[in-house]
Amino acid sequence: MTILEIIKTKPINNKTISENINFGELCKKNSLDIDYDIIINNCIFEEDFIAPYFFNKKFLIKNCIFNKKFVLYGGIFYDKVIIENSIFIGYNSFGAGISFMDKVLFNNNVFSEFLDINDAEFKKKLNFSNNILKKGTNLLGNLGKAYEITFNKTPTIENNIGDLKMNILP
Repeated sequence: MTILEIIKTKPINNKTISENINFGELCKKNSLDIDYDIIINNCIFEEDFIAPYFFNKKFLIKNCIFNKKFVLYGGIFYDKVIIENSIFIGYNSFGAGISFMDKVLFNNNVFSEFLDINDAEFKKKLNFSNNILKKGTNLLGNLGKAYEITFNKTPTIENNIGDLKMNILP
């Protein structure tokens, strides 16, 4: 049984996962919708974690380590997204047309590489606090550009270490 088959029925806790995670396996036939809570605690991911789909339930990641890519792109998150107390060692992207329809919390994380949040849309409250961004992020760096990040509610952005205003595109 793959980790994605397990996550359909219960949270994933205290595991080292050495397989690529591609959420396409959770989708209904002929659909990009994922109708399961994604709850992952205290895990180490040795391979890529990629999720370009429509998540209808909550998406919770706490106390995890991602050694390779962590990419959420081009999808819609309809419920809360909480990513806390985690370490991201490889490439990170939370953008490319992604929409967050409910509250989003990024708290107490460490990003070793550049955190790309290019043209994401936050419909409700974003809390981005106490993160360490070793190579920065474009969270506030694309303002006024065609690909800027959209905040429909005033975000809470505080106590972060690293450059929040980088712009990697012209």
